[in-house]
Amino acid sequence: MIKNIDNDELNQYIKTSKFALVLFYVDWCGQSIMTLDLFDDLEKEFSKNEIDFFKINSDKNFLWENEKNGKFGIKKSPTFIFFKEGKEINRLEQFQNKKIILDYLRNELNGE
Repeated sequence: MIKNIDNDELNQYIKTSKFALVLFYVDWCGQSIMTLDLFDDLEKEFSKNEIDFFKINSDKNFLWENEKNGKFGIKKSPTFIFFKEGKEINRLEQFQNKKIILDYLRNELNGE
């Protein structure tokens, strides 16, 4: 199940997840809106124990690079950030093809 989280919960969740995919999005961006559906589809591809899926609204949580709480350096929306054992291992900015993301996630899970 995808968890819609806020800034306070974000660090806690990524630290406790072996592998996490976080979608940073905004409500006013067409690419972000399309990505929300894609994100739901991605979550259905994996068992509950493989990857934790989280989404967070960048505007409501002040996560942009130039803002006080912008420690994640979000420059574009949407942005996917992949975390492994609490550390960022990769990010994809703007709308992405589902196959690209699926292939990447499967490779990470298989240690490739």
